[in-house]
Amino acid sequence: MKRGGRKSLKDDKTLVRLMRILSRLNDGEELSTKGLAEDFGVSIRTIQKDFSERLDNNHNPFPIEYDTKKRIWKLKENHKITDGLTINEHIALYSMLEFSKSIGGKFFDISKGLISRIKEDRFSSIYTKLDMEDISDILDLIYLFDELIRDRLKVVFDYKEKRRTLEPIKIVSFEGFWYLLAKDCKDEIVKKYYLKDIKNIEKSKDRFVLDEKLKNLIENSVNAWFRQDVKPFNVKLKLSKEVAKYFIRRPISKTQKIIESFEDKSITISLKITNELEITPTVKKYIPFIEILEPSWLRDIMVEDLNIYLEKFK
Repeated sequence: MKRGGRKSLKDDKTLVRLMRILSRLNDGEELSTKGLAEDFGVSIRTIQKDFSERLDNNHNPFPIEYDTKKRIWKLKENHKITDGLTINEHIALYSMLEFSKSIGGKFFDISKGLISRIKEDRFSSIYTKLDMEDISDILDLIYLFDELIRDRLKVVFDYKEKRRTLEPIKIVSFEGFWYLLAKDCKDEIVKKYYLKDIKNIEKSKDRFVLDEKLKNLIENSVNAWFRQDVKPFNVKLKLSKEVAKYFIRRPISKTQKIIESFEDKSITISLKITNELEITPTVKKYIPFIEILEPSWLRDIMVEDLNIYLEKFK
């Protein structure tokens, strides 16, 4: 495309195809890669790219999953694209807006109108329900770290009265607070750094390579308490009907799976963690409607914590 010009008709067709795929999924259709390729007259590789890149932009996906047994794409159970949008889905819509903006024309106008309605009808109300830290005063810092992360450049800064050299990995929000996840070049351990406590930043020209195993560990973590030196282990939880719906609507981890559903609308789920602190705060939040089934030692830790708490009232 020429600088300042409009993208080709091919790009218009891409956006139309994505919109139609999302519409069909939202109507409850189960779609195969081969069938979609035939329907739209494109290659199987193109459809694969639609799902792996265009509809999963920067790990902010629509609620779409691939059934490996049936070899079909479908919406996750109890999810809708146009109803009850999650924050991640809103971010994905904004990503599509940027995509359509580069195309221009009527598709940008349509997308802009869609985002406007979301902001008026849903987005503001969603954010009032979230206890998110205000980071408007450190946006320049976030933009800088975003650049360093994308370019895989090391960074040097002061944190808790120590000068540190780090490999920045990701900017994350855990429980409403914003952190930089980075690997310390001294001990090679991934740590979290509270963004507002970072001082005297110096960009480095030294590049680094991000380990894929480490990347996957971070993506699958529940909160900031994950440990890279521990092999992920399985946790099994029983959720009563009072809270099961919340875990179905918004899984607490990418590794969460529903093992069994019962007639009384309770469910059993499993997920993988590396530290008990990834899950115990959630369990405490939903007592008495949640039960740790496995591992037994984690259940014992929870019982001990509760006993310590109850002793205060004796």
